[in-house]
Amino acid sequence: MKINNDKRVLVSLVILGVCDALKTQSISILEAERLVFSPFMMKACDDCGPDLVEAIHRGTELDDINDLIPQNLQEVIGQIERLAARVLKEQVSSPSFGDTRWIDLLS
Repeated sequence: MKINNDKRVLVSLVILGVCDALKTQSISILEAERLVFSPFMMKACDDCGPDLVEAIHRGTELDDINDLIPQNLQEVIGQIERLAARVLKEQVSSPSFGDTRWIDLLS
């Protein structure tokens, strides 16, 4: 499967934003699941590479972590955030970065 690098940038940015919103309690875990942390999004982002699919998968577990070991919630959110930031840094430093406007990916 071909990796969609432009989509990787957009999904990384969304994950980073959602993690920030979770940390500041601007959104709930349920809202984060509706936005990006769902099995549907894991499948939809299959062409973003295994690292971002893993980040989304970890996000699907946040509700369970919050219920079972709430003291670990912020650390897990941080892990997801670091994973997405690493992907974003890799993509932005790529020679092909900026070839496609992000808005074109949505249409």
